[in-house]
Amino acid sequence: KIEEARNTPTVQVLDRAVPPAFRSAPKRKMLLLVFGLLSLVLSVLWIWLSAYWQTLLEQPERKAKFDRLAEAWRRETAWLRRRS
Repeated sequence: KIEEARNTPTVQVLDRAVPPAFRSAPKRKMLLLVFGLLSLVLSVLWIWLSAYWQTLLEQPERKAKFDRLAEAWRRETAWLRRRS
């Protein structure tokens, strides 16, 4: 039995590998389209937010309102910072 175990291959090839007729994944055109649109949307959002931020800093009453809102946010989320 020991001799039989030594002569038995540990891996047996059941079927030979055959390359597929066409690719199934990744769908590169779809990925390119999705990430291209996503980057466009995020870029426009970034530009809009930076322009908004600049106008916010130029108007003292709006900046004061934002500062009050930011301070209230910091107070409400202080327990999150204390945990970590």
